[in-house]
This record gives sequence, structure tokens and C-alpha cells, in this order.
Amino acid sequence: MGVLVPPTCCEARGRSPYRDFYLRKRGEGFKHVQAVIALARRRAGVLWALLRDNRAFTPVPPVAQAA
Repeated sequence: MGVLVPPTCCEARGRSPYRDFYLRKRGEGFKHVQAVIALARRRAGVLWALLRDNRAFTPVPPVAQAA
């Protein structure tokens, strides 16, 4: 099991911003483990973006800047 999966199980069960994503995946027919893995991949993407952009996490996504 990866490093991101065990904490993701807790996030999926508790009251967190990621619970809606987990429940949406379950509603799409994903089994529990599949939904947790999808959530872990989502969290990994968020973590990568934070590291890449050298930013701190905020629960509300930033407003996209016009190009």
C-alpha cells in the first residue's frame, strides 16, 4: 500500500473536502478501494501542483489568472 492511501481512507470517511469526491466516485459505481485509490491520485496531483508552484495548501482553490 502506498504512502498516500492510508491517510486517504481516513479523509474519505471523515468530514473533509475530499469526502465529496470519494462519494461521487462511489456513486459512479467504483468499489471502496477503487474510490480510495482515485482519491489518493487526486491528492497526489494536488500535492505535486503545490510543490511545483511553491504554494501553501488552501481549501478554496485560487482564482485562475487571465493569460
